[in-house]
Amino acid sequence: MKLYHFRNKKYGLKSIKERRLKIARIHELNDPFELLGCDLSDTIMREAFNKMKENLSKNNGLVCFSQNWHSPVQWAHYSDNHKGICLGFEISEKWLLKVKYQTNRLIDPEKFDIEFMQKVISTKFSHWKYEKEYRLFIGLDITEEEKGLYYTDFSK
Repeated sequence: MKLYHFRNKKYGLKSIKERRLKIARIHELNDPFELLGCDLSDTIMREAFNKMKENLSKNNGLVCFSQNWHSPVQWAHYSDNHKGICLGFEISEKWLLKVKYQTNRLIDPEKFDIEFMQKVISTKFSHWKYEKEYRLFIGLDITEEEKGLYYTDFSK
């Protein structure tokens, strides 16, 4: 599947030269409600989700891709106001989670299983749907670390 990753000019050229992409840490994502898409009015549930988000962020990161490269909003947000670059990648769908966009929060599950967790990590508020996002989750134990930042290599 052909997907796209937006970068500013400096880091986009650096990515090409070094053949690697920076892995975003979950706590660094630009949506403060990331992974918190459930009804969190119950304080115990809110604490559990915040703890889960914190724990996931310690050992995991992600690289976000878009299904298209021609969104002017994405060029503005992720490519330094249209002055950056957009890199295209061919990625097997088996490694990706397609983001689903919803107007309402997820309903609390009866149990926290793998299926529900995949739903949580792949759901965003509907206002983000212009991104047409796919996510590649990566364990930080298999990546390069440099000055507190993590990277994953890509091929020629």
